[in-house]
Amino acid sequence: MKHAKKSIRRLAALQSQTREDTISKILALYRLERDWDGEGSDPPDWDITEAALTLARWLRADGYRPPCFITASVNATIYFEWHFLNGDYMEIEVMTPDKAERRFVAAGAKEAVITSIPIANVEIHVVESRWGLVSVIEDDGQPE
Repeated sequence: MKHAKKSIRRLAALQSQTREDTISKILALYRLERDWDGEGSDPPDWDITEAALTLARWLRADGYRPPCFITASVNATIYFEWHFLNGDYMEIEVMTPDKAERRFVAAGAKEAVITSIPIANVEIHVVESRWGLVSVIEDDGQPE
């Protein structure tokens, strides 16, 4: 029981990350070196990174919590991953600059529900200050 309470606290802490944490993690994946995994994998390119930043903004606007984990894949894509306290699991893989794929597994389910997510082109400018603070300015023609 002690282990279960510790795991629940850990998951709750992971799910309370901020939007700034999400942006910083996405940008860190873009800055990875080639062979970042020791297997020759390329890091995500700017187009994938830009799409991931756009998706992060949409998710926040729709009320989603920040992802528990954000990782690069060996295919130079970006994964967002959530582990919910009720046992549900969801991941979204940004596969191309205009498409992501959502996989959701409900607690106790044997199969994932897979959904394609179109991502619109939004121009993103990243500004980094000398203190390491990051600002993301999006220009989609719509006021924020």
